[in-house]
Amino acid sequence: MRNEIEQGYIDQGYKLPAGLTWERVDALRERWGVNPLLVPEAVGGGCIGWSVPFVDGKPIVNRLHSWRKVQAKTELSEKINRAIGDFAETYLVGTFEEAVLLATQVRPDVVLM
Repeated sequence: MRNEIEQGYIDQGYKLPAGLTWERVDALRERWGVNPLLVPEAVGGGCIGWSVPFVDGKPIVNRLHSWRKVQAKTELSEKINRAIGDFAETYLVGTFEEAVLLATQVRPDVVLM
């Protein structure tokens, strides 16, 4: 049986990437300490990309939790910020050092680099 968060994502149309099961996802989350609000969005080359789930290019709303803060510093940071801006308080920073400093001050749920 899925937890409430995962079931909410499934109800809104999320599907696991090919080759993964929820049991495998649970094991990977535990092994790597992945936040239970994130789901696998991409699998390739032995790596898994964890993300807020997207369906048809739009983030799925988790009705059980609201993100406190997300920091983004990537080439796609502005695009990410636009995509999740309605669902999270975000901080865009210019350097890795700024991200680390800010993370120690505001204790975000997620840091995206």
